[in-house]
Amino acid sequence: MKRIGNLAALLLPGLALLSSCTDKKADFIGEWKAVKPVNVAAEVAGAESASEEITLAFSEAKGNSAGKVEMTGKFKVSVALPSDSAATSVPVNFTADARCGGSWTPEGDDYDDLLLAFDYDAITVTVDKNSLSAGANLSPEQLSTTAELCRMKVENAFRSTLSRYSVVDDVEVSKDRQSMNLELKNPKEKVYFTRR
Repeated sequence: MKRIGNLAALLLPGLALLSSCTDKKADFIGEWKAVKPVNVAAEVAGAESASEEITLAFSEAKGNSAGKVEMTGKFKVSVALPSDSAATSVPVNFTADARCGGSWTPEGDDYDDLLLAFDYDAITVTVDKNSLSAGANLSPEQLSTTAELCRMKVENAFRSTLSRYSVVDDVEVSKDRQSMNLELKNPKEKVYFTRR
């Protein structure tokens, strides 16, 4: 009996350690906001300027299964849109919010590299009609048409961002878990986040 007790005393700490390793929560779980806006003028057709503020929210996975991830993008855009007269264009400034959910899975045995699979059919983009300011007054019908055109432009840019984040490498979270950086592949870039 004494031997069994001694054996149990030796095995229990090891089992507890093994259990704590498998139940370890990934450090990046939570909501993160990119430190600086990204210039996305090249992704918004006809934009004179366009920036996007990215937020990532990760939920904890159960066991080794995939966890949920959501990306939001806050856009500020200045774009020249065609007017009724083909010879001139109207400068339009607006803000828009984009959102898309998906799932994350670790690419290996640890949480350094992640695969993010977004549901592109679930993208929502909302243009703030109050933010639309044009060189000329827009009628309600023009406002609605202009907002839809702006929405499509932003959705295209947001799709490009989602694609860039499909694979993230070298995820590093600070010891105080208040900052995070990760690497994107195409093109290669390190992005910095702070916890929200």
